[in-house]
Amino acid sequence: MSGPSDLWLVFLIATGVAIGLIRLAFWRRGAPHGAAGPSWRFPALLTLNLLAAALLYLTLDPPDVGLRSGHMVVRTAGAPVAVDARPGDVIVSLPEASLGVGERVPDLATALRRHPEAGRLRVLGNGLVARDQWTVDRPVDFDLARPPIGFTHLELPQPVAPGARFTVSGSVGSVASGTVELVDPSGAVVARMPVTSGSRFAVQGAARAAGSALFDLRLKDARGQVLERIEIPLQTREDSPPRVVVMAGAPGPELRFLRRWAEGIGIDLSLQLALGAGVDLTVRPVPITTARLSEADLLVIDERRWEMLGGDERAAVRAAVAGGMGLLLRPTGPLSQTTQSDWAALGAPLTGGETLRPLAVEAASGTRPDPTPPDDTAAPVPELVRRDFVQAGAESATLLSDPDGVPLATWRPFGAGRVGVWMVANSYALVLSGQSERYDALWSRMFSVLARGEGQPSPRLDGMARAGQRASLCGISEDDVMIAPTGARTQPLLDARAGPSSCAAIWPRDAGWHAVMRGETELGLVYVHGADAAPSLLATELGAKTLDLAHAAVEREQAAWRQTTDGSPWPWFLGLIAALTSLWWLERKRSTSG
Repeated sequence: MSGPSDLWLVFLIATGVAIGLIRLAFWRRGAPHGAAGPSWRFPALLTLNLLAAALLYLTLDPPDVGLRSGHMVVRTAGAPVAVDARPGDVIVSLPEASLGVGERVPDLATALRRHPEAGRLRVLGNGLVARDQWTVDRPVDFDLARPPIGFTHLELPQPVAPGARFTVSGSVGSVASGTVELVDPSGAVVARMPVTSGSRFAVQGAARAAGSALFDLRLKDARGQVLERIEIPLQTREDSPPRVVVMAGAPGPELRFLRRWAEGIGIDLSLQLALGAGVDLTVRPVPITTARLSEADLLVIDERRWEMLGGDERAAVRAAVAGGMGLLLRPTGPLSQTTQSDWAALGAPLTGGETLRPLAVEAASGTRPDPTPPDDTAAPVPELVRRDFVQAGAESATLLSDPDGVPLATWRPFGAGRVGVWMVANSYALVLSGQSERYDALWSRMFSVLARGEGQPSPRLDGMARAGQRASLCGISEDDVMIAPTGARTQPLLDARAGPSSCAAIWPRDAGWHAVMRGETELGLVYVHGADAAPSLLATELGAKTLDLAHAAVEREQAAWRQTTDGSPWPWFLGLIAALTSLWWLERKRSTSG
């Protein structure tokens, strides 16, 4: 008992004790000489009055007592039927657990309410599902089981353009030896990679026409038997080509091949070359103003053309990049002090660049070597080289690197845009050597990373969603609606405190493609896997989250989690009877003496 009632109880008992003590003091003061009795009687009466008051309070409001802190053994999916329990342990089985020993409970919260005396949880099996993770309020013991045989980690591909390549990567569990295969919707194997226990894999495929498609990722053992399979959803979108402005201080083969490549894939390219003596060669020129650059997605410029820009033009470039335009700096030689200072202010502090160093083709491209042998009678092919620039003190992300880990292309954010640096001097040598696919991959990657992104992000799932389980849908607004394959409509509820990039919790019931609509406009599709999809992956995720709960419970160990209950009033009542009996006896002696 606590609160106002407790205070009133203390007040009433204290008032009664005060009245009794005042009455006792007045009696002793007015008693005739010799009638007060022995000298110890008055202190004894005072002490017994105070003791009786305290015992009365403890009788009416006995203190809480601690319960015996036992263990609750929680059986989850994959838990053994035979449980090694100690005397006093409580065994419960969650709905995911197989039939066996233990009390069946609908969730962990129910088990904790039924058995509050359990001071520690011992989780058996794969781990706690999302429904039960938030209810853990006491120490947890969980031994991570042996990794499952199938997929233990998976990275799903992002939406790509028609004809672009995509990558599916991840890791496998305890399979001794096997193969990971990527199968396209027609049933043809498009990629294959051998794996062993605990190894990582990465397989690639190519997107076709715009739309949605389901690839199949299979894990086979050494005998070719399928151990596990996962559907890989892929969305192919026909995005508008980027608007690119290329500016150079002089013409050259690098720019000629770049223009040919851009026009071949439909990129809207504006080319401006300085020929000297104030003469420029332009193809669809774009004035260097803030207004015109706001319409461009990417600006490619070398150091010679940069030095020809006026102060207002350089300021316009900086403002455009801060507003979201991408900027690719293409140094072709050592930089002047002015250019070094300008580029350092953009996040690209370059030094060096006096020396050309050879570059390995394989590492630069990151693709498989061309199976066609070189023709000895052909003209000599220029050696692929790079400038030895160093980005001193720059915290940049590496876009491409050579076999020794030396960056060839880097980028870093600047406002809402990105600033990249390309240090390869003659990437066109790849085309001359018959490796145009590698050339395409290099420039396509740089353009896709640096160019201005789309204004409206597409809806996306945070991780893999499964039917019947909670998932997070991001990139939506409060008026958007998700439509299931059955036609059922759900309006996700956003947290207003989460900001513009908020995510909403959803609980899809059906597997398949779900459309996200805003009014009559389709924003995109998201794929929900079946409830039993990727069991090994699910077991790994649950085990990792439960292990995190066990680690977080270490802090609770310091507080020695303790469950209490109301104490019994009877011991205090018996003490009260003894104190009142003693008071009665002393009062009777006082009356007799009087």
